[in-house]
Amino acid sequence: MGNVRLTDKAAQQVQDAGVSARMSTQVDRTGDRLVPFEESAEITTLSPATLRWMRHRGEGPPFFKVGGRRLVVWESDLYAWIEAQAAKDQAVAR
Repeated sequence: MGNVRLTDKAAQQVQDAGVSARMSTQVDRTGDRLVPFEESAEITTLSPATLRWMRHRGEGPPFFKVGGRRLVVWESDLYAWIEAQAAKDQAVAR
């Protein structure tokens, strides 16, 4: 499913409880939205075929299926992935 980010308060609660943040399923998604696959292709300016190939290789944004068929990604995860790609490209350029 991709990386899950906790709010500072939730991460502290998890730490206080002695539970690994990686194992926690309680995530604050307030204000976040699910972005359909087609819209994510427009946002990233990648073709749907390229995104499908990247997903197949485990290199693309952290898509998951809703209702067994529809591919979506959390908007915050999509933009975090885009930022990570930019950072990786900048690191290579240096």
